[in-house]
Amino acid sequence: FISKGAFEPSISPDGGTVLFAAPGPMGVDLYSVPAVGGLAAPLGPLPGDETAPEWSPLGSHIAYFAEGEGAVAVHTISVADGEDRVLYRPGPADAALLPDHGRAWSPDGAFIVVTVRSRSGAAGLRIVGVAEGRVVGEAAGLEGPAWLGAGASLVANRSVGEGIVSLTIHGDGLHEVVSGEAWLARPVGGP
Repeated sequence: FISKGAFEPSISPDGGTVLFAAPGPMGVDLYSVPAVGGLAAPLGPLPGDETAPEWSPLGSHIAYFAEGEGAVAVHTISVADGEDRVLYRPGPADAALLPDHGRAWSPDGAFIVVTVRSRSGAAGLRIVGVAEGRVVGEAAGLEGPAWLGAGASLVANRSVGEGIVSLTIHGDGLHEVVSGEAWLARPVGGP
């Protein structure tokens, strides 16, 4: 298939469906098409301009950014019933979501981590529980997250040139495990 103007493709975990964003009748919309070809069908109607669709690891949900009401929010769509819900909208302390600085599903699909910019200009992470639909952890001064292992730990960038940090999620929030020079000095597979 070829879709003129399409961008940000995401392939379903089973390899059967491609999601993408493209200019549509109501702005930028999300579409799906069989990976083997066919006609693209819109997902929705959905709110505002939608971008960056991403399948959950098990293929049960689709996360995307929606711009509407003057802000960008993270939404999820249930593949089973098409239910669309706002998963995360920046709070009063956050100036904006930073879609180009990272959003990622945990490997088990239980969490999505997003990067935000605070009103002071600093980047930070928000870990959102998908089932709860609320922030379950926050980390200031970090961006560009990536999950490790089964989804209880992640790594992220500190401010430019200040290294990376490894974090783990516990019931009471995020905890820094190791960072910077100490991490780089440890042997692979070492303690």
